[in-house]
Amino acid sequence: MLQKIRNNTQGIAAYFVAGILVIAMAAFGVGPLIDSIGGPPNAAEVNGTEIAEPTVAVEVQRQKQQLYQSGVSDISDDVLREQVLDRLIGAELLTQAAEELNLAVSKAVIDQQIVTNPAFAGIDGYDPNTFSMRIAQLGYTPQEFVDALSRDYKVQQYFSGLTNTAFLGNEQIAALVAIIEQRRSFEYGVIDASDTAGITIDEASLEARYNENLERFLTEAQMTAQYVKLERSTLAASVEVTEEDLQREYEVTQANVSAQTLKLVAHILVTPKDDGSEAATIADIEAALARGDDFSELALNYSDDFASAEIGGEIGQTDGTAFDPAFEDALDELAVGEVSGPVETDFGTHFIKLLEIDSAEQVAFEDVKDELETRIRNMEVDRIYAVELEALRDAAYQYGDLESLAEALGLTVYETSTFTLDAGEGMMANAELRATAFASDVREEGLISEVVEAEEGVAVVVAMQQFDPARVMGLDEVREELVAELTAEAASLRAKELADGLVERAKSGTSLETLFAEQEIEWLVARDLTRSMVTVEPEINQAAFKLPLNVSGEREYSAVTLASGRVVVFGLIGVADGSFNADDAAQLDMMMQFFDNMYAAAEAEALQQALYEGAAIERR
Repeated sequence: MLQKIRNNTQGIAAYFVAGILVIAMAAFGVGPLIDSIGGPPNAAEVNGTEIAEPTVAVEVQRQKQQLYQSGVSDISDDVLREQVLDRLIGAELLTQAAEELNLAVSKAVIDQQIVTNPAFAGIDGYDPNTFSMRIAQLGYTPQEFVDALSRDYKVQQYFSGLTNTAFLGNEQIAALVAIIEQRRSFEYGVIDASDTAGITIDEASLEARYNENLERFLTEAQMTAQYVKLERSTLAASVEVTEEDLQREYEVTQANVSAQTLKLVAHILVTPKDDGSEAATIADIEAALARGDDFSELALNYSDDFASAEIGGEIGQTDGTAFDPAFEDALDELAVGEVSGPVETDFGTHFIKLLEIDSAEQVAFEDVKDELETRIRNMEVDRIYAVELEALRDAAYQYGDLESLAEALGLTVYETSTFTLDAGEGMMANAELRATAFASDVREEGLISEVVEAEEGVAVVVAMQQFDPARVMGLDEVREELVAELTAEAASLRAKELADGLVERAKSGTSLETLFAEQEIEWLVARDLTRSMVTVEPEINQAAFKLPLNVSGEREYSAVTLASGRVVVFGLIGVADGSFNADDAAQLDMMMQFFDNMYAAAEAEALQQALYEGAAIERR
């Protein structure tokens, strides 16, 4: 089950909390943690709790960005939205179930999860700057992220309480082992159904099969189209960067570098308490600082910021914008080594220490010349692309045909291969572009489309060239396919009739070895095979383990048609059940772990189903 969870885990947020959310993810899929944004409109209601549409929209964008980063561009917003909404509904159901039991998790446990998570690590372990940057990329404040982890940890407790109590007794395990590790011995021969000599298919049979399968022969609507495209990557060659441009950018850059100063900071944080005891803690810290006590020791003993307390209160560098304005203002008044008095922010009361100041160094022009040229060129390409993209949008609105638009903007008209709404090649591998081409204004009214950004830096306008509606193919178009199909079935049926005759003769006392020799069929024997052995063709082995047993102990004969059309004649020689020794501690432990996990997964699925069936869910 854990491997399934790992395989389904995607994106930064899922990586962050993989150690915490494995149970919840196994039930409802993977998605970043999300706080309800609130306010109308709402996407769904779960037992009276609203899931806001903005929450769904934000999560859809996060998932889409992760898919783009992994190289997936063919993304349907509608499909992705439904998947996201399903996950959010599932997560809400689990959260409600956990809250009904009043489950709790300590702040120390959540802090430890953050500090030990490699996603938040720097060179020397946990790095506050990395933590802040990572969660900011996901749209969280530190407190929002901590609250979300706490909520989902409670869900894990709830789920673990169920799955970890699944168990089987020794008798149940023994019965399962007897079946799973069963061994069978059998003789067999394979009758090939490829001989179609003498088989003819009459017209009535052909027409009957065709009429029975009209839906099967329904084609998808398909289209060919023309399009023009504006590509950002083609614009760089037209941009010229002069020496004067480089010198000017260098001077601006160095002026910014000169003004940039980074301050390394530590703090002691005291958060508000329900009983108001923080006032006494603040007074104790003030007294200790006045005595000259070590700041690192005070952080370890008093700070409610567990992560930084372990490293002397250090919370990383700031350029003057990283922390709360009140925090930054107090920091500006400090010299290196000085400690502030109490500073109030939304997080609580801070005692701030300035550890060091790092001023950026000037660099030589020649050392950054190439970098400057790339930067200038990219900025100019961005500017040109934005201008030409706007011109393309205007032209798509003004012109009635693609040729006129292309001539006006100096673009090339391209043609697509045939594509459907669900599949296409080349540019039409993009789902949004296919949907645009099939839209009524393009397909029915013959208009050119609005601009579609098929991928980052590629803008496309498309127009229909030829449209073929969905239709049922005629009998003559599928005649060859149906003749081959019916012929193969007839050949297989003929082989089955031969096999049934051999089975009856074998039951009358003639050995299969003799019968196969008469028909020039190879006689084969397999002994002590398990279900997973590959010494026999898997399809044949699977068929052998489905054969009925003869309770009298006599050899049982059967004929089985395989999916390939071949027919196998079996003689079941013997069956030996798998054995289980409850006194073998190693085997008992292995089997109990295997089956307990299997039943835990089944119970997890049952819980998911029960929560859904018992919930009042309304999708908007």
